[in-house]
Amino acid sequence: MYRQLGYFKVPKLGCDCINDTDKLIEIDLLKCGILLILLCHLVFFLNFSLVDAYPSLHWAYFGPTCAYVGLSMFIFASGYTLANRYKRLETEKDIAQYFKKRITRIYPIWWIGLLLEFIVFGIFNINPNPYTENFYSVPGLLYQFIGVHGFFKADMDIGGSYIEWFVGTILLYYIIYAIIAKFAKDDIEVLCVSLGIYIICYMYHILHPNFYLYYPIFLIGIFAGRYSLLNITNPYFSKIPSSIQGIIHFIGQASFATYVIHQPLLSVGLCSKI
Repeated sequence: MYRQLGYFKVPKLGCDCINDTDKLIEIDLLKCGILLILLCHLVFFLNFSLVDAYPSLHWAYFGPTCAYVGLSMFIFASGYTLANRYKRLETEKDIAQYFKKRITRIYPIWWIGLLLEFIVFGIFNINPNPYTENFYSVPGLLYQFIGVHGFFKADMDIGGSYIEWFVGTILLYYIIYAIIAKFAKDDIEVLCVSLGIYIICYMYHILHPNFYLYYPIFLIGIFAGRYSLLNITNPYFSKIPSSIQGIIHFIGQASFATYVIHQPLLSVGLCSKI
């Protein structure tokens, strides 16, 4: 049931006791990295006025660092959860159920966020408006609707802001994991398939640059999830008071929705101050 990993005992791969990441407070904590992304974009929407007010804080560097750390936490949690729940996708039914769940979790929220962005930036033109005119063209709206803006590097010309690339990239990660879970049977094969896909994509430079930036984080999350390494820390984090755990769980569960809608909400909230 368990194997030794340094000073710790962790469940063996495939053990029945290592599933159900919904019960891990660590997953929700990682998804709370969305708050760091909001901090980064808040600085941008304030037009970097904080840089002048507090130059010693180096906000111009602090903001992007917050975004990278926050997105890395979220992407690691995604890789971990996928590998922990879907170690193998052996049949067409398994694959269909996998994609059905991914699609139903992403697209309804994404479409609501897209509608809100169109109302705020397209109809009312509330500033700061991070979008270009091409964003509201027919091709631009179509790309946004199916969530592939930033899916390919050339699509960046359609126009958009700081969040659209993420949806296309996370969809790519989901597709790649389905390939891994279908064809890779052990750790070596997982690594070979993952690196093979990465190298092919990198050779042709067809994907958004952030795909390559966060792919290693996603892969690390996959390996951590295959062995449920967060179970090591769970005895400690589970001691967090239940009231605080409830707040963390709420933020974690709402993290993707918060990410999708935060830009128009920031614009509406700050438009009178900028």
